[in-house]
Amino acid sequence: MSQLSELLQARLEQQGKTKYSLAKAMAAADGQGKPATSFSSKVAKILEAPESRVFKGVKELIELLDGEIVVRWKDEKVVQSRTEFTEEVLD
Repeated sequence: MSQLSELLQARLEQQGKTKYSLAKAMAAADGQGKPATSFSSKVAKILEAPESRVFKGVKELIELLDGEIVVRWKDEKVVQSRTEFTEEVLD
């Protein structure tokens, strides 16, 4: 299982959601009246191997341009530490 797959699975568990609830949300977002079951396979495949989906080419291009893709969950706070240096001389 890839790092991205593990990240997505952990988030799914953290939010108490199921693959079916994600499929249901995808169906609603699609707006074409398709049942959630028509998205179940897509959700399962994305969770199992997210890198093999369409975004793989985008990811490769970004990495070739010396970039990275970052996932930031809206409801989690990121704490950054900062190290400061001073000119003070200690005896």
